[in-house]
Parts: sequence; structure tokens; C-alpha cells
Amino acid sequence: MKRHTHISATLSVALATMLLSQSAISVELNADNERERERERVILAQTSLESKEPQSVKSRDKIDSALDTTNNTNTTTSTNATTATNPANTSQDLPPQSTSSNHSSQSTQDDLDTQASYKNLEAKDLGRVSASAPKREMNRENTIFIDKEDLANKGYADLEQALTHQASITLTPSVNGQRQIDIRGQGLDAIKSVKTYINGVPININDTGYGASRNGFSLNGANPFNLIDINDIESIEVLAGGGSVLYGSGTRGGVVNIITKKPSKNYGRVSLEGVAYEAKEALSGKASVGGGYNIKDKAFISANVSYAYKNGLRPREYTKNAYASLQASYQISEKHKLDFSANYAKSYQFFAGYNNKFINGTQEKSISAMKQERYSTPTQATLNGVVMQDLVQASLKYSADFSQHLSFSALGFYSFSDFAFPEISGDPTIANANITGTNSNHNAGVFLKLKHSTKNNKFYAGLDNNVEISSANSGSSDKREGVRYSGGVYLLDSFMPSKYFSLTGGARGEVVYYDVDRTAVTSFANPPTNIVSSLGSRQDIKANYAAEITPAFHYGEAGTLYAKGEIGFISPSVAQIINAISTGNSSKEFAKSNIKPEQYFTGEIGWRDEFLFSSFSASAYYTHSFNEIRYIYQTAVRNFFNLGETQRFGFEFVSKQRLFDKILSLQESINFNYSNVLKGRDETATFNANAIGASDASQEGKQIPYVPIVKVSLLANVQAIKVGKHSLNIFYNNSYYGQQVDNNYALMNRGGYVLGDIGFTYAYNGFSISAGVRNVYDSFYIAYQSSSSSVRGQTNTHTRTYLAGEGRSYYIAGKWEF
Repeated sequence: MKRHTHISATLSVALATMLLSQSAISVELNADNERERERERVILAQTSLESKEPQSVKSRDKIDSALDTTNNTNTTTSTNATTATNPANTSQDLPPQSTSSNHSSQSTQDDLDTQASYKNLEAKDLGRVSASAPKREMNRENTIFIDKEDLANKGYADLEQALTHQASITLTPSVNGQRQIDIRGQGLDAIKSVKTYINGVPININDTGYGASRNGFSLNGANPFNLIDINDIESIEVLAGGGSVLYGSGTRGGVVNIITKKPSKNYGRVSLEGVAYEAKEALSGKASVGGGYNIKDKAFISANVSYAYKNGLRPREYTKNAYASLQASYQISEKHKLDFSANYAKSYQFFAGYNNKFINGTQEKSISAMKQERYSTPTQATLNGVVMQDLVQASLKYSADFSQHLSFSALGFYSFSDFAFPEISGDPTIANANITGTNSNHNAGVFLKLKHSTKNNKFYAGLDNNVEISSANSGSSDKREGVRYSGGVYLLDSFMPSKYFSLTGGARGEVVYYDVDRTAVTSFANPPTNIVSSLGSRQDIKANYAAEITPAFHYGEAGTLYAKGEIGFISPSVAQIINAISTGNSSKEFAKSNIKPEQYFTGEIGWRDEFLFSSFSASAYYTHSFNEIRYIYQTAVRNFFNLGETQRFGFEFVSKQRLFDKILSLQESINFNYSNVLKGRDETATFNANAIGASDASQEGKQIPYVPIVKVSLLANVQAIKVGKHSLNIFYNNSYYGQQVDNNYALMNRGGYVLGDIGFTYAYNGFSISAGVRNVYDSFYIAYQSSSSSVRGQTNTHTRTYLAGEGRSYYIAGKWEF
């Protein structure tokens, strides 16, 4: 504790020193700063003349315009003819743009400069609110925006690091050390209830109901978001809570959209990075190369290639990741445009397995003992082996601006993901008990959207079509193949009869068709025997619906009070349509599970405003879910069922300041989440009555696993130097994570833990160097824990495996952009 206090005092002195030095520098730059403020005042005067639009649609416009991927311009450099005629700019609520392709006149160029400046300041305001920035719309949802400058100035090696300290977000465990993005307390169900996009294409399509599991909560179907090279990312947008009307199934927690870079001018980039752990003599590294070329202001093409090698915490552990991307755009005419995007990633990871938290099954290890074995090979390793992931994605987007008020877009896409992981059957009588499980998914679809907007009204109509071909197997013994087709239509309208009130409402209808086949071969070693079980093709149809209504009251220049009600759904996966039922002697037969789609209702109230140099956002929510899907696993048999009811409620508060002429930027956030099971298993599903937890009455009243009750974060950034082409930024990120429970409700991370990062980025004329420390306090925490099913919630257990989080590490990275 003394060392932490000393570090905090040292940081405070350092921050104060930098502020004083910057104050001296700012005197020399006073004229430049005054010109910048004058430009902002001009832009503010322009934007203040525009009437407010309904808040609920505006917040969706932010993330929806990104999902459309129609804006293919760099947010800080988009001043060419392509940008001027891009129909997508209407969704960014920019000042009116000239449609002329002739940029020879000084007035036209001035307009473009003003538009680019406004767009740049607006984007910055999303991530780092400044009272001196133009007044943008105050979105009613808690929308987090991380721009490329944030990613560059913090030295993040991957997306996990970029999201660790962000408000509303936690990272929950998945199979073999993988982690998933969680919003609003979804726990291990985050893979199916937080929807992740890359340029408008969903990527978390791996089947959530099959593979390594822990008593009802799926650990596989890993979301491959962390395979994307962070150097290729323009921005990350996170919409907390809901979204089923526009985005369909799987948005109970929220929506995450990753936007890759689509600059509009010629560029090149080379970067090298290195990482070292304090307690381990091992180095990790990454190399990335990218570039783009503008072809006669009509077309643009860019590409990025990277390779990363990361040493793991324990001996033999490693992660290898190769990534490549290709982006292209073509301006057909002033009002018609094509955008193409393709991404490929492949990852190999050797996972050393989990440690046992108990000595001889009775005495729990001390924190100091577990901290010492954090970097050693597990003595009782389980589920160890090589984890492999593949991601292929391609999309083609057509955008048309038919008139000042009417626009249309059509997005066609294909994606493929493959996930292979080590799996142990748990039955010593079965031959080849140590086997590898795989999940493969092909996903293709077409999204059509029509938008009509006027001064006081915005109307959206859309048609989504999606086909997913899913397959999985455990070695050669258990195979499942299936097709899921979903077709949905939605309408959303927002009306603003006065500047003080707006009303948004919409609805979606969706039909899902399933065709699934399941086969298993159980092989016995003594005597050698094979038992074949096959279900044959089985079909099913599910109908779903979603609706929302959001009244909002507006006051002053930026204040908004809103209330939201939403009904949403989560469709079953392909694997969840079929149950396996034990018939004795480790053999099994199959039957339709009669599983129901998950349904939920979310009520939310919120407030946003700006005062002086600060912005504030606060919201409280309550989500009540019906038919939440779980499953029980016993002796290689999985049984899916619906829980009766669950609830999640909490509040979120975010405050941002930019002080001392933007030298110091601060962000504070508090997130409280509580979730538990209200009603146990629904009895209508076909189920194995002899499985552990078949009645599942013990789940009632229990907390949803792997959800920190509270998260508190402080992010600080000091612009220590900004003179000519020289800049120096120093950052300090600090987060407290509250305690959680594991899959069987045993406590983990008692009392919580603190993670802190500190570092700097120096840049000059396209060159930059970043260095810093992750987990500066060397805090010990448990990233994943699993208890045996016979000891739900007890402090003593026979089996409780765990995976320790990373200790203190040091990084350095160099980059050259030209």
C-alpha cells in the first residue's frame, strides 16, 4: 500500500510539473490557440442554427452510420472531392455540403475545411468532451467513442487493452484464456448478447451452444475481435443497452462496432512494438505495415499486413497472430458509391491449462502462493493444448443519395470463422479421452436500408436476410451440422414536434428457420466397441419480435432527459435446437430440445448535459429476461433448457473534462451491475432428468457469474508538449473491478482489484515512440475460475481451477507514418 501511495504521489507531482511547463509553452502559442478558438466559435455559431433532432435516432445515427460503412474518409483529413459528395455525410449531421466536384474556388475549399474541422471536433467530442467544442447532439444512450488518436497515444497492443478501462465495458472469460466483450452484466452469455461488427458485418457468429462449457454457461464460440490489428482501426463505437429494432437478435447488452481505416489521401505506415513481463525473461513483438493510394479522386485503395508473437505467462505458452486487410472505394457519381472491405486473420495459441486453487482438494491457496505460481507450469493442468482461430470477412456496400431527403444502402457480406480448442471428455473409459473440439461457421447475408429525413422527422425501413451454416465436432466422435436462416423487417420513426420534445418508436419482426443434423460415435477401449447415435435432419421455426419507444425532453443547448422502453430477443443457436440424452454406458441419443427464444424487456432513464468545461452522462436501467438459455453438461452429454426469469439492473455515470486550454483531459466513470436468477429451469424442454442440476432450483436467487458488481475508472491524459511538429502525451489509466462469482457461484477476486497503466507517446513529423507500464501495481487477480458442480456457492470445494491475470509488463513501440 505504501508503494502504491508513493506511486500516486509521484504521478501527482509529475502531472503538476507538466502542467506548469505546458503553461509556459502555451504563452508562446497563444496566437495559435486564439485562432483555433476563433474557428471553434465560428463552427459553433453555424451549428447552433441547426434545429435539434430526436435523441434516440441521433445516437443510433452515430453507430448506424458506422455500421453502414458509407463514410470512407479519415476523420481528420477528409477534404477531397470524394468526401464532399459522400452521401453518408448526411448521417453525420454536418453543415450542408457542396455537391460540386470543382474545388478550384477558394470558397468551396473553405467550406470543405470548415466541414472537416467540424467533423474532427465532433468526433473528438464523442471520446473526449470539451466545453469549447461545437455542441453536438447529446445522445441518450451511453455511447463510447474511441478514436484513432486515443488508440495511438495509449500504446495499446490490441483491442483488449483498449477496452479494459472504458466505461460500461468488462471483459469476461471464454474458452482457454480467450476473453469476450461484456456490457451490462451479461457474463458468459456476452458472446450471444453483445453484438460485435467490423464495418457493419457481424463477427460473433460462432455457435454459442457447443464445446467447452461450465454448467450451463457456454465458454466457446469465441468472438474474434482481438484478432484485428489495432493499427488498422480508425475508431471503436460502443452502444450500451438494447438495439434489437435496428440490429436484431443478440443486443441485450449492447452493440460494438469496429471501424477500420479508410483514409482519403495517399499514406504509408510502418510500426514495430515490443513487450516484456517483469517476472519472466521473455519478449513479445509485433510488426505492421500499411498504406493507401488515391486514384484520381474517384477511387481509393488501402491495405494493411501485420504479424505478432506474444509469449504467454507460463512456460511454452505463446500466441501467434497474422492479419491482413484490404479496403477499396469507388465514387460512381456524386450520389452513388461503392465500398469494399476484406479482412483475414489467423491465430495460434498454446494454452498451458488451468491451475488448481486448492491444495489436496481442501485447503485454499493464499494470494501470495497463487501469485508466485502465476508464471509457472500448472501442476494439475486441464484443457491445455493449442487453440486456433481463423477469420475471413468480405463485404460490398452500395450507397445512394436519391434526393436531399431520401437515401438507400445495400450491404452484402460473407464471413467465415473457425475455432479449434482442446477438450477433455471426462470419462476414463472412453478411448482417446483427450480430444480437440472445433467450431466452423459460414455466414452470408444482405442488409437493405431506406432512410427518409426531414427537419423534424427521420424514418428508417430495413430488410435483413442472413444465412448461417454451422458445424462442430469433438474429434471424430461427435458431429453436428446445421443451417439457420433468418429474415427480418424493421421500421423506426423519430418525430420532433418542438425543440423541447421528441418521440422515437419502432418495431421489428423476424422469422428463423433451422435444419440440424446430429451424429455421435462413442468408442470404448475395453472392450473395443463403437456405439453410433444419429438423429437425422430436424427442422424448426422460431418467430421473434422487438419494439421500442423513447420519449426525450430537451433543454438548453445540450441538456436531455429521456426514458426508454424496449422489448428484444435472442434467437437460439444451431446447436441449441438439439439435446443429447444419456442412455447409460456413456452412450447417448438425440431429441429436439424444444428450446424457446430468449425475450427481454429493458427500461432505462437517463440524463446528459454539459456545464462549463465538463460533460456528464448518467443512466439507470433494468432488464428482465425470460427463457434465458442454459445447459447442463455431464459425461459428454449436453442438455439445453430455458431458465424461467433473470434480472439485471444498474446505473452508469461518466464525466469528462478538458482543462487548462485542453492540456489536461480527464474521464471518470462508475458502473454498477447486479444480475441474478429469479426463476429456475422451464420444464417444457426435452431434458435428461438424471443430469446434475436437472431441477436447477439451486440457481434461483444466485448472481449471474463473471459479472463484477462495480467498476470505477479514472483516465487522465496530459498534452505535455505541442510545439510545431513536436508533441508529447502522458497518460494514466486506473480501474477498480469489484468481486464476482464463478460458474457455480463461488466467490472470486474477493474485495476486488485495481489495474493501472501509465505511459507516454512522443511524436515528430510522422515518427512516434510510445513506452509505458501495464498493471503498474503488479496486482494479482483471477481472470477465470471454475468450481465443481457439487459445491455451489460453498467456500470449500474439491475442484476449483483458475487462470491468473497478467502481472506487470513493460512495452515500447515505434511508428512511422508518411
